[in-house]
Amino acid sequence: ARPSKAPTRESPTGSPGELADTDTNEGSLQHTALPLSMSVSHTATTSAEEMLLDVENEVEAALMELLNEHEQSDPRGKLAVYSTGIASVQATISDNVPSCVSSSRFDDCTIVDLAITASFDQGVAKGEIEYIIAQHLDSIIGRLFAAYDINNFGPNVGIAENTILLLNVTRLPNEEETATFEEVVGRFLERKLGADVAQPITDIKVEVVSSDFVDGDVRRRRLRQAIGISSIVSGLYRGPKIDMDRKINDAIDGNEYEIDTELKMRQKYYQQSDGIQ
Repeated sequence: ARPSKAPTRESPTGSPGELADTDTNEGSLQHTALPLSMSVSHTATTSAEEMLLDVENEVEAALMELLNEHEQSDPRGKLAVYSTGIASVQATISDNVPSCVSSSRFDDCTIVDLAITASFDQGVAKGEIEYIIAQHLDSIIGRLFAAYDINNFGPNVGIAENTILLLNVTRLPNEEETATFEEVVGRFLERKLGADVAQPITDIKVEVVSSDFVDGDVRRRRLRQAIGISSIVSGLYRGPKIDMDRKINDAIDGNEYEIDTELKMRQKYYQQSDGIQ
């Protein structure tokens, strides 16, 4: 049996309405946290303290299994830090949501704020870790379904991988130019996705994880050379699950000129480009 940890009841890292950006370093580690809120239906005889401890233990165990699986499949060995168990989950009773309706299976219901935190090696892009965790949130939370009924009502974390082609350029962007790309694309997506009346996406973050040359025909256009800049884009939203990939592609398609114009205004490197796709 897995031993229970001592309960901790301090506030979780990052509020339920904000995607945490905890880049503080301890030695060679960096940290990130994904916050969410959910309703937990439980029996009347289950105390809040017991329920919170169950949530923390089960979600943390699922998180460690997930990260260890990715460590074993990672040829670069950058995820080895996970095998030391540096991941944590913190659950607190929420004071941000006024009411909670229990499921038909249970008598009581509690709103819980959850912060899923991972610490990892500096050689791993933070966006990669957030992407791994967010893509498996359903299975992570699913470990609780035998004992509780869970309704994850947000804010939900939307994360997707996206590649933008920089056309006919001769070299890869340096660190400063990459940071400019992240800032420009992030601001563009914040404007477009944040303005969605039906389901706005906020707190957009863009992290470039790779830049590489791409040769040949791209959308039937012969190129001398192009660079594919791959990023992980994350944001917060409420309501039904969204297709983050489609949202990003829809925002960019037909509006490439806006991104390209701002990039060219910001740095000379992007002025050599024939545009983006």
